[in-house]
Amino acid sequence: MTTLAAAQSEMANTQPTRISRYLPLAAGIATAALVIVIGSLLFRDSAPATQPLPSPQAMLANGFGKAPADELVGYWESRAATAPDDVIVLTRLGQAQMTFASEVGDLAYYELAETSFRAALQHNPSSDGALLGLAGAVSAQHGFVEAQTILDTDSFSPSLNETVLTSRGDAALELGDVQLAGALYSQVVALTPGEPAINSRLARLAYLQGDTDRAVELATGALRSVGTLDLRAADAAFYWFQLANYQWRSGDTSSALTNLDNALSIFPDHLGSLELYGRVLVSEARYEEAISAFEALVMGGGAADLHGELEKLYTATGQFDAAAEQNELGLAAASEQIDLFVAERRHLVDFYSSHDPAVALELARLDFADRQDIYSHDALAWALHLNGFSEEAAAHADAALALGTREAKLHYHAGMIALSNGDTALARLRLTTALEIDENFDVAHAPVAKAALERVN
Repeated sequence: MTTLAAAQSEMANTQPTRISRYLPLAAGIATAALVIVIGSLLFRDSAPATQPLPSPQAMLANGFGKAPADELVGYWESRAATAPDDVIVLTRLGQAQMTFASEVGDLAYYELAETSFRAALQHNPSSDGALLGLAGAVSAQHGFVEAQTILDTDSFSPSLNETVLTSRGDAALELGDVQLAGALYSQVVALTPGEPAINSRLARLAYLQGDTDRAVELATGALRSVGTLDLRAADAAFYWFQLANYQWRSGDTSSALTNLDNALSIFPDHLGSLELYGRVLVSEARYEEAISAFEALVMGGGAADLHGELEKLYTATGQFDAAAEQNELGLAAASEQIDLFVAERRHLVDFYSSHDPAVALELARLDFADRQDIYSHDALAWALHLNGFSEEAAAHADAALALGTREAKLHYHAGMIALSNGDTALARLRLTTALEIDENFDVAHAPVAKAALERVN
């Protein structure tokens, strides 16, 4: 049985009822939970560039014996029941809830973690652990402005300076302030000897700025840096997933799939790797295998946009009854999720763009009010275009590409908007770029891009 097949089998037996959503893929490569749980472990000298990548089996062995996330939550819940005023216990409970949310994909546990950290701060308003935890919990719910406010206080211990700077950089990057994020990350690099494992953040920054090869290089360095650390299995899998993500973005789908298999051999339930596996298979036009990957993700209660991906794949392969079923499941999931989690808003924009453009535009405007990163610009641009406001959409499409990000969907959206506005030269450029990056970037939209390009050539 292949690694992916084994992961699917495992998830079929253990999948809880929840929204299948992996936060680092949804909110960015940097995960606040990692900062909270392992803190200074992020700041270690990188391994030499000539050192081979670590063995997934060795990384798993390094973390052997770590309790499952649900056991962690249960243990600290029991401790909190008998010591409801203990700041350390409440903070540990919040950290366990963050771990559970990240590993299992239950976004509600970020809200529970926030409650635990706020309870700890009621008893000690200056607790470093609780303050960092609260910043992470609200960031996970896309409260990045509040996270910045928490992290901008002067009450943190100097020993946490690098961690605080990194977390501030994460929030700035999510809000679209790339210059501030880069400056904060540079301070961290200057404060630590050699090249630290902040490479994962710098990799994302490089990707956003259009240097995908540099992103792969930095993600490779980050993976080497943590190869001997005593990580949880999910955290070890994250570094393989991260590298695979940028390899896929660079067009190296073969290496991406290999490293996703490595991630899944360490942690078979790694939602980010399973979702990315499906997307890489779409890029290779291996649609039946992609269907299997997305089916594993939606067992027991998937996010609406994941049902939407399955709907598109079933339609492309002529399985129209199955596509109709996924349409119904996606609409039902969206109606439940639309008011539950701010962190799902942008994904719901993507889903409703194909199902109810008016709702997509409403959600995109709400998302843009909270964040103005390139993906907020892109989501708003596309929703405006679908609702007939292509002239207004053009400025947001330009903003989505302002950093030079080489992502097919961004260029496709900009190309279709330019075409709608009668700018055939720009449409030709954007659509050509989209298909050069990934000619199969989306099972439904790539054919539209190809047809549109033929019309303007």
